[in-house]
Amino acid sequence: MSGFLNKSFIITGAAGGIGSQLSLELAKQGACLTLIDLGTDRYGDRPNPSAVQALARQINKTGGRAVAHAYDVCDERLRHEAFSQNQAHFGTTDGVIFCAGIAQERNVAHLQSSHLDAMLRVNLRAPIDWTLAYLEHCKSHEQQGKVVLLTSSVFWRGPTNESHGCAAAAGLNAFVRSAAPGLARHGVLLNAIAPTAYTPAMAEHPNPALRPSQNLSTASVARAILFFLSDAAAEINGEILGVTGNRLYGFRMLQNKGVLCREEGLADEQYSAKVFDALNSSA
Repeated sequence: MSGFLNKSFIITGAAGGIGSQLSLELAKQGACLTLIDLGTDRYGDRPNPSAVQALARQINKTGGRAVAHAYDVCDERLRHEAFSQNQAHFGTTDGVIFCAGIAQERNVAHLQSSHLDAMLRVNLRAPIDWTLAYLEHCKSHEQQGKVVLLTSSVFWRGPTNESHGCAAAAGLNAFVRSAAPGLARHGVLLNAIAPTAYTPAMAEHPNPALRPSQNLSTASVARAILFFLSDAAAEINGEILGVTGNRLYGFRMLQNKGVLCREEGLADEQYSAKVFDALNSSA
C-alpha cells in the first residue's frame, strides 16, 4: 500500500504500541502527522508527554514531518485546536485514526459510577466526538477523508471483569455500523479495527491468561489501518475488522433461525421449551 505522500493524518494514542507503529509506518510512506497522546498508563493515570514528543523527534530526525501534542482526547477545545493546527501545519487533514483508550478490570459487583464514566468518556464518547468533529472539518473545508477507530472484541467474549469495557466497545461498534452511511454522504468513510496485539499496555494486564502472545505484533494491526486509509479501501465503509496476528476476520451480528411460537394454548413449561429452542437454534 502506498499513496500517503504529503497526506496528513491526526493520530490519537500515537505513542502507544499500535499508535507508534502506525505513526512510523505512515511517516515512512511520506505522510505528515499530528501525534496526540497524554502518555498515561493503561488506566488513564500518570500522564507523561515525553513519549509522544520523542516519537515526533524520531520521525523528524529521519526526514519525516510530525508535530506532537500532549492533549486530552476528551477536551473539546483541544480537539478543535488539533484540527486547526494540523490544517495550518500541513494544509489538509486526510484522516483521523483514534488509537487512544483506557482499560480497567472491575468486577461488576465492585463497579462504581466513576469507573463507568471514565470508560465511556474515553473509549466511547471521545472517538464519537472526534469523528463528528472531523465530519464538520471536512464539510467546512469541502474535502473528503477517512476515520479509523480502534475498538475491541471484548464485547463479543464478555470477560466477567470488563463489563463496562464491553459496553463501551459494543456501543462504539454500533456507532460505526449506524453512522457510516450518513458520514459517507459527506465524503467521510468510517471503519474500525478490533485488534489483539502484544503492546506495553496489554503486557501489564493483571490477568496473565488474558495477555496476548508476544508473537501478536502491532505491525499486523498497523497494516490493517493502512489498508483502510488507502485508495484500495475506497469502497469499504462501516466495517469492523478483527486483527489477531496473521488472522483477519469480520464481525457480524446475526440472528439464528429461531422457532415459530403460537402462544395460544401453550402451558408455561411448553412456552419455556420454545424459548430455549429459540436461543439454541442454529444460524
